[in-house]
Amino acid sequence: MKVEIGPRWSKIGHNWVTVDMVPGPLVDHIADWSERLPFEDESVSLIYASQTLEHLWWFKTVDALKEAYRVLRPDGVLELHVPDFRKLICAYIMREPASDWKWNNPDGDLMKWINGVIYARNDEEGCQHHAVFDRNFLFDCLIDAGFRKIQDGAPVRGASKHPEIDLAVTAVK
Repeated sequence: MKVEIGPRWSKIGHNWVTVDMVPGPLVDHIADWSERLPFEDESVSLIYASQTLEHLWWFKTVDALKEAYRVLRPDGVLELHVPDFRKLICAYIMREPASDWKWNNPDGDLMKWINGVIYARNDEEGCQHHAVFDRNFLFDCLIDAGFRKIQDGAPVRGASKHPEIDLAVTAVK
C-alpha cells in the first residue's frame, strides 16, 4: 500500500490511499498522523508527505514520524517535503522573497512573505503552520523516530507545492 498524507489539490494516483486531518474530496481517511494512522503495523510500503509535517505542532514531529515508522514495512520508504527554514533566512538576508507568492501580500513585501510562509499559507481550516525545519532538525527527528537510512532529496509526486523553499528528505525503515 502507498499512502499520501495531505492531498491538498490533486491525488497522486488511483492506487494511493490518502490521509488528512481535514475532510475533503480527495481524502480517504481523516487522521492526525502525530496520534495514529489508520493502518496496521508494517502494512505500508511508501508514505509521501509533501508540505504537511509543518502543519503539526513542532513538539509532535517525532510522534508523527514514529507513527510513519510503525506502519512502514521493513525497507519501507518515507518521502518528506517541508519548507526549508534556511532558505527563508537566506531570503531574508538577501532581502528578496524566494517566490512570488502573494497571499495577503499583493505588494510582495519581504516580511509579509516570511510571515506567510512560516505561520500559514492561507486561512483554510487546518492549513496553519506550527513548525519550521532545517536539515539538521529534520534528520534528528527522523533518527529519534527510529529511521537510520536518511538522505537528502525525495521525488516530487503530483503537483509541486512549493519547490522554491523545499527541503526534501527520504528515510528508509
